[in-house]
Amino acid sequence: MVALYFAAFAFSVLLLILTLVATSQYRGNYHVLSTMTTAIVNFGYWQLAMSHNLEEALLANRIAYLDGTFLTLFMFLAVAQFCRIRVPAFMVTAMSIAGFVVLGLAYTGGYSTIYYSNVSIVRRHGVTFLVTQDGPAHILYTCLIVVYVVIDLGVMVYAFRNKNKVSYINTFFLLATELFCIAVYAIESFTICEIQLLPFAYVLNMVLLFVLFRRTNLYDLSINAEHIREERREYGYVSFSRHGKYIGSNEVARKYFPELERLLMDHKIPPKEEFLYKEFGDWVTHFGSSTGKTRYYTRNDRILKCRLSYFTIGKQSHIQGYLIEITDDTNQQLHIQELNEMARKAEEANLAKSTFIANMSHEIRTPIHAVLGMNEMIMRESGEPQIRVYAGNIKKSGNLLLSLVNNILDYSRMEQGNQKLQPVTYETGKLLSNTLDVIRLQTNNKNLRLEIFIDEHLPVKLIGDDLKFQQILFNLLTNAVKYTNEGYVRLCISQKERLGDSVSITVSVEDSGIGIRKEDIAHLTNAFCRVDEKRNRNIEGAGLGLSIASQLLQQMGSQLMIDSEYGVGSIFFFELLQQIADPAELGGFSRFSEEDGEDPETLSPAPPRFTAPEARILVVDDNQMNRFVFQGLLKYLQVQVTLAESGKECLNAIAAGHFDLIFMDHLMPELDGIETLHIMKKRSGHLCTDSKVIAVTANAYPGARDVYLKEGFDDFLEKPVEGRQLEAIIYQYLPKNLIRFADENIENIRKGTGISYKAKAAAENVPATGDAILTGQLSRMGIDVAKGLSYAGNDWSFYLEVLKCFTEEYDVKRDLLLTRRKTLSEGSQFDAFTNLAHQLKGESRGIGHMELGEKFYQLEMASRAHRKDTLMALFPDTLDLWEHVVTSLRTCLP
Repeated sequence: MVALYFAAFAFSVLLLILTLVATSQYRGNYHVLSTMTTAIVNFGYWQLAMSHNLEEALLANRIAYLDGTFLTLFMFLAVAQFCRIRVPAFMVTAMSIAGFVVLGLAYTGGYSTIYYSNVSIVRRHGVTFLVTQDGPAHILYTCLIVVYVVIDLGVMVYAFRNKNKVSYINTFFLLATELFCIAVYAIESFTICEIQLLPFAYVLNMVLLFVLFRRTNLYDLSINAEHIREERREYGYVSFSRHGKYIGSNEVARKYFPELERLLMDHKIPPKEEFLYKEFGDWVTHFGSSTGKTRYYTRNDRILKCRLSYFTIGKQSHIQGYLIEITDDTNQQLHIQELNEMARKAEEANLAKSTFIANMSHEIRTPIHAVLGMNEMIMRESGEPQIRVYAGNIKKSGNLLLSLVNNILDYSRMEQGNQKLQPVTYETGKLLSNTLDVIRLQTNNKNLRLEIFIDEHLPVKLIGDDLKFQQILFNLLTNAVKYTNEGYVRLCISQKERLGDSVSITVSVEDSGIGIRKEDIAHLTNAFCRVDEKRNRNIEGAGLGLSIASQLLQQMGSQLMIDSEYGVGSIFFFELLQQIADPAELGGFSRFSEEDGEDPETLSPAPPRFTAPEARILVVDDNQMNRFVFQGLLKYLQVQVTLAESGKECLNAIAAGHFDLIFMDHLMPELDGIETLHIMKKRSGHLCTDSKVIAVTANAYPGARDVYLKEGFDDFLEKPVEGRQLEAIIYQYLPKNLIRFADENIENIRKGTGISYKAKAAAENVPATGDAILTGQLSRMGIDVAKGLSYAGNDWSFYLEVLKCFTEEYDVKRDLLLTRRKTLSEGSQFDAFTNLAHQLKGESRGIGHMELGEKFYQLEMASRAHRKDTLMALFPDTLDLWEHVVTSLRTCLP
């Protein structure tokens, strides 16, 4: 029988070891104290069972007496800890003092009769029992036991009433084990048993407690969470079992999520709790799939970071439950939002900058086109050598300026991500020949050798973005020519290897120029970067050519490599993979190239000079200046020109008469060129169903021709329109029966002079100068007569008609402008005001009054940006100047 008591003690020690291992990382755990006290008490019962005399029995009894004094206390505190009930410190102190008092009185047994009036021992079945008669002080022990029974019943009531905070089932179970031990004690006190049952009741109690605490994750949830809460004041948690049942939460969690108050412990979240069911319930159920581990919620004007994690117990690998940790992340998230807002504004600013550059580049192209168009007319009409020299310089500088603007436009498109690859089938030889024809002129002008080495094994036809490839070659070669003063520029293109239906091409551009410092090479492809600025200050350029080439190569899956020796020269090289369209070899490149130094304009056959007096051509463009230039270029073909300034006017014109050819601008208000063409294609019954429609636009970019052809245009013409290109396209698309040739024109063609200047002047019937007095009056009004006259095709009579038209339309347009100013509350009204200001800007500049045009331009920009205050501030001065100009014109015009 003694062995049974030893077994109870040994099992208690084993439970103590297991509990200590399981709770080694936690502190302040009453379950450990309960298990430790149980082991001590069972040691006392074992020693009592083996005692041989009364003295040994009393000593063992004093050890075992810890059960009624402190074991019961520790079990109660463990249950309170599990239920998250904060037991007041004074109550714990009072119960501890009571325990010490009772324990002290029990120690008097055998020495006095105050606790035991009589004490003796008996042996039954080889086991020693202590037989006692209670003294007067023993009633204190009984009262202490009754107090614990009452407290335990009170905790049960609390758990039942607070099912949302406490697992009342587990609480009942825990307290039932404690009450069971008290019941066993009562049975032993009033009956004679052959064996003491309390040691075994205590072991059973501790086993059940250990299993229950392990199942409810007391250590991994409650205690760990409480420790974290001590370190972080605003820390909340919500815990769930591995089956998704709600285990508990703390006050912080319930403060931010008051819905938790309605949940029942040991139950899953019901669907009626919609938020918790969808957010927390589904999150736990689908943990580890695609739900993520962190979510953010806004509660009570605070941004909460909720992090879901799972936990195991001890060294077990399978999931025992889930914990949602809640922290106030408001400051961090606000900081992140500020950073995101700053990044967004920076991105918007960068996009606005790119858009501004693109828009301004497009705006700048328009006057450049006009200048080059007028200059083309001068070169065609003037027979004076000096004037032609001046015009040639204008053309050279204008083309340089246009090239810079085009580079800026290309770069802004790249920044906006609008540069897309447009793979087409192209002829390798022709692409290289067209590129080198232009470069050859540049090298000839600087007396440089252009050395060309083209691999004859290259495929004759390739598939890729030919325009971008050509632009890369052109930028690299132009850059080499620009920075080389003597020596050579060398282009080498070779086939590295063929890979099935693809070919790897190696391209290098070498020069004997000024070279680049090693430290500058890394910055060479940066936008708007010009290295060694002091040395290269006289070299023209914006610093975009190499940047554009580098970005295009990256887009095509390649990289621009640079090697240079300062003062000796540089080499730029790259590899490019292209698809093979025709595997036949290129052979000798010379058959694709014309004689060195030949003007590239002579390489394409030009149409013979002709007239078409019976041909009817419709020009559709919302810009008055563009219409004037177009009309001037068409004048000597003697065609019948009709002008339309909008898509609507175009539709009216084709409904009223037939046109053999239509030139259509793309960007126009209301109906743009593409929309107008689509309407023309859909409508039946008009008189131009078979007419050719040519797109004319400054909005040119690689692949633009294909885009316009897909939209239904028959061809594409890029601004600035050169006379030769215009004549060629008219010659190509006009019915041949409308074309007339004159012998004198053919003779002039042979001489290379075209129509004589005198013949042109006679045909124009334009006076050499206008009225000198009127010219002076116009100048004093702020009108640049020369500029206005140039916009009128240098036709004085027509210029006077334009001025009269400007004054006649004043009253109507002034009233319209005032009306639209009053209705600027809606975006659509701003658009209407913008369009009208844009129109008045063009008309003011068209008569040569640049100051008035600038004021209308400022109104247009303010309206476009919906800056009503700025617009209202600018409006009075603009209106006053407009009225002054019109009044002055009305007094001096004939």
